[in-house]
Formats: sequence, structure tokens, C-alpha cells
Amino acid sequence: MIIPFIQWICKKAIPPPFPGRDLVQHAMISNWRIRVIKNKDIKEITSYKSKSIRGNKRQLAISRSRYAQCKMTIRYTTLTTFFLIAFSVLTYSQSADSLKAKRIIITTSVLEYLPTIKLNTGNFNIGTEIYLKNRKSVYANFGLIKSYGQPSGWFSLSSQGTQGLKIQVEGRHYFNRHKIFEPAILLFWPHIFQYKSQTLQNTGYYLALHSFYQWTATDRQETVVDYIDNNPFPNSTHYKQNIYLVDRNVYGLNIKFGYQCIKKCGLTVDYSVGLGGQYISSDSSNKLGTNNDKDLPWNKLFDSGTGFYPNIIYQVRLGWGL
Repeated sequence: MIIPFIQWICKKAIPPPFPGRDLVQHAMISNWRIRVIKNKDIKEITSYKSKSIRGNKRQLAISRSRYAQCKMTIRYTTLTTFFLIAFSVLTYSQSADSLKAKRIIITTSVLEYLPTIKLNTGNFNIGTEIYLKNRKSVYANFGLIKSYGQPSGWFSLSSQGTQGLKIQVEGRHYFNRHKIFEPAILLFWPHIFQYKSQTLQNTGYYLALHSFYQWTATDRQETVVDYIDNNPFPNSTHYKQNIYLVDRNVYGLNIKFGYQCIKKCGLTVDYSVGLGGQYISSDSSNKLGTNNDKDLPWNKLFDSGTGFYPNIIYQVRLGWGL
């Protein structure tokens, strides 16, 4: 639309050739001499005696005045055209840039800081999304798992402390769909951040293949027999507290569906829900007694054993786009 508009401006702004042009040519034929300097402006007209031209001096003066006005009009038109082209190029570049993706986005999963019911732990994590091309990106997250204290509650497991790490890697594909589905706000409350967000190649709804690995070491306490005293009669049994270590490895693979918002200031809100499976392996060391505490809700022994179990994830990430 810009180029036809510029053509219309030029057509309207540049007047037709001035009437004196034919007269000047006639004057040249009639042995008139016209001297023009470098800027092609008529500075001096000297005539020889010619009866056929003398009566047209006034018309020549009018033609010269119109010629000067025409040159001024052409200058203004040229400047106007230049600014219109510059503005159109700038507007196009801004619209093209608005579609580009944020190459690097640094986020953290805020829900993973909340203490878990089972072991009262939190995952202190940081992640980075790197945009590749064709609305595809890769995301990696690294976190350290720490205990907030000894767990307490109906569904918690007795432990002295837990530490570990968690690594998450996922590949994403964005659908280039940004229109909000308002009923989804009831299920995904962060949808409210979608309003007035940027439309980029790595924003909007996406599908991701999410994988993770988690290792934890949990110190647990048990009461075991220390020794039996046979003297004096009757025999007395003495007990002691034993601390043993439980190592757990969890491998998971999920399919996630999510939405990512990026504000003009760079604030990024990413929320997703996923379903998949996980493989849990447990092993204990320095364990002297028997402890049958189970890993709810999977009904698996916490201290030992292996098994495949379903996995549900719900994540909300906050960060900044660079």
C-alpha cells in the first residue's frame, strides 16, 4: 500500500510541463541565446533582434516564474517521498521484528519451591530456553533439592533431611496460536497474564516432550536393638537409634501442553500441564532394621524396590526474555 500511495503523491505534486517550454524552444530557433548555469536555473536571457519574439517577453517571464515554482515543488515532493519511504521501511522493520522470537529466556519453576508433603523439600532451580527455528526451541532446567526441615503430617515420611538434584530437558513446538480461550482461566489461572502480551514465534500455545532425572539422598532414623543384658536376671534389652541413607533415582518422560506469555518489558510467564510416566528406583545403606513405609500414592516401599508409575505435572515458570 505504501508504494502506490507514493506514486499517487508524485503524480499529484509534480505539475505538468510549463507552457513556456515551447516558447523557449521557439526562441532558440529564432536565434535567441539562453545561458544556464550548473543548477539549470535560467539566469539571463539575451535576445537578438527578432520581430516574431519581442511581443512574447511577458509570457517568457511568466514561464520562467512557473519553472522556478515547478523546481521548488519537485524539491518538496522529493523530500516528502524520501520521508515516506523511510517511514515505510521503519514500519516494516518494526512489524518484522515483532514477529521474531526471544532467543534466550531465563526462567525458574516457582511451584517447585513449595515444600513437598512427603519430605518437606523444595527445588531451587533455574532454567534457560533457547529458540532454534521454525517455532521450535529447547529448554533445560537445573535444580538443587533441599529440606526445609523435618517433615510432619499424615502423609509425610519420617526423615532427618533430604538433599539432591533435578535435571529437566524438553523440546517445544509452538502452534502460532495466541487467542485466549477464556474458560481455560478457571483451570489455568496464569492465563490472565496473556492479555497485552507480545505475539512472537515462541509465545502462545505449545506442545513439549518433557524429560527429567531426579536423585535424592534421605537420612532416615530407625530404632534397633543395641544389646541384651543378662545380668542381673531377668534379661533386659537395650535399644539405640540408627541413621541410614536412602538413595532414590527417578527417570520421567511426559507430554506437556502449555502457554507462554512475554510482555514488552521482557517478563515471561510460562505455564503447562502434562501427563506421562516415571521409573523409580530406591536403595538403602546402613539399614539394620525393617521399615515398611510406603511411597504414597504408588504403594511402593520407600527404602527399596523399583517400579513404573504414572506421573502428572503442573508447572508455572517466571522469568525474563533477552
